[in-house]
Amino acid sequence: MKPDRWVQIDRLLGEALDREPEHRKAFLEEACPEDADIRREVEALLDAHEKAGSFVQTPVLDLSAPTISCQEDHSLSGRKLGPYEILSLIGRGGMGEVYKALDTRLGRVDALKILPVKLAADPGRLRRFVREAKAASLLNHPNIATIYEIGESDGIHWIAMELVEGQTLAERIKERPLEVEEVLDVSIQAAEGLEAAHKKGIIHRDIKPANLMLTPEGRVKILDFGLAKIARPEGKAAATTVSESHDFPGIIIGTARYMSPEQVLGHAVDHRT
Repeated sequence: MKPDRWVQIDRLLGEALDREPEHRKAFLEEACPEDADIRREVEALLDAHEKAGSFVQTPVLDLSAPTISCQEDHSLSGRKLGPYEILSLIGRGGMGEVYKALDTRLGRVDALKILPVKLAADPGRLRRFVREAKAASLLNHPNIATIYEIGESDGIHWIAMELVEGQTLAERIKERPLEVEEVLDVSIQAAEGLEAAHKKGIIHRDIKPANLMLTPEGRVKILDFGLAKIARPEGKAAATTVSESHDFPGIIIGTARYMSPEQVLGHAVDHRT
C-alpha cells in the first residue's frame, strides 16, 4: 500500500468515526464514490471498531480486558509482593495496573506493573506479559525504560521496572502543539531507542504518544513492549535467534491510528514498520 493511500484511509476512518454509526455508510459513499477498494478497507476498520468497542485508541489485544475495580486497587496499597512494598497507584491499562513500589532490599522506588489474577488465568495475556518483560530486559539504552526483574507472589505476576517521572507525549500534546524543535528532539530520541531495539531483533509494534514518556530533564523513554515482536538480532545467524514461540494469528496487532499499512493489512513486519 502506498503511503498516500494509507493517509487517505486514515483520514476517512477518522472522519467516519466522528459521525454517528448510522451515517457512516452514506458518508463513505459520498466521500469516495469511485474508489470501492478504499471504501471497503475503511469499512473493514469500522467493522472492527464496532465489534471491539474501542478499536482506535486501545491496543487490539486489550479490548476484552475486564475493568479493574477501585476496590481491587485499594486492596494492593500497603501490600508486599516479593521484596516490593506497594506505595500508590500510578495508572491503569488493559493489561493491569502500574504502581509505585519500594524495593526493600535496595531502598529504591521503582514502578511495579501488575497483571491481575483474573487476567493471568488467560494463557495469552500471561504470555504477552512475560513477552514484554523478556523483550525489554534485553535492552539497555537511555531512551528505553529499564526492566529490573519479573516475578510472581501469591498468584500475582509482576514486572519491576525503572520509575520514569514526567508525562507521556499524549499528555504533553493535549496541553499545546509542540514546536518544531521539540518534535525533532522527541523523534530523534525515540528513533535512537528503536534503533537499539532493532539491533536486538525487537520490533515494538505499538509506538504512539501514550507509550513515549517525557522526563523533566527532556529525556524520551519508550514504554510498553507488550506487543513487541522478538525476531533475529541484526547480524546474527538463525541458530542464535531469540525465539518467539507464540504470536497472534488472525489478530491485528497495534493501535489503529498509529499502525503502519502492513500492520493494518496483517502482513509480516520488520524494523521498517
